[in-house]
Amino acid sequence: MSMPWLSRFGAVCGVILALSLGVPGVVEPFTGETTVTSFVAGLGAAFMVFIAGSVLFGVSMLRARVLPRVAAAGYIVSLVMLAALAPLPDSLLSSAAHIAAAASLVWLSAAVWAVPSTREP
Repeated sequence: MSMPWLSRFGAVCGVILALSLGVPGVVEPFTGETTVTSFVAGLGAAFMVFIAGSVLFGVSMLRARVLPRVAAAGYIVSLVMLAALAPLPDSLLSSAAHIAAAASLVWLSAAVWAVPSTREP
C-alpha cells in the first residue's frame, strides 16, 4: 500500500527539524546561549539515546541506498557532533554543527519529496 502523503509529511518534518537546528546555530554566535536553546542541553541521558538512534538510522539510510549517501553520512556525523557539543559553550564549531545538520536534513527531505510514489495493483 502506497502512502505518498507519508513521504510528504516526512519531508516537511525534516525541514522543520532542520530549521530548529540551523536557526539557533546562526543566532547563538551573536546573542549567546538562551534559555530555550539551553533546554535541549539539559536533557542529559536522552542525548545517548539520540546519538544511538541517529547513528542507527543513518547507517540504515546508507545501507538501503535509496537516499543520497553523502547526505546520509552528513546526517550521522553532524547529528552526533551536535549532541556531543551541546553541553559545551557556544563556539564556531557548534554553530557549524547546527548548520551541517540543517543542510543534511534539508537535502534528505528534498530527496524524500522527489521520490515518486509507487502504487501496488
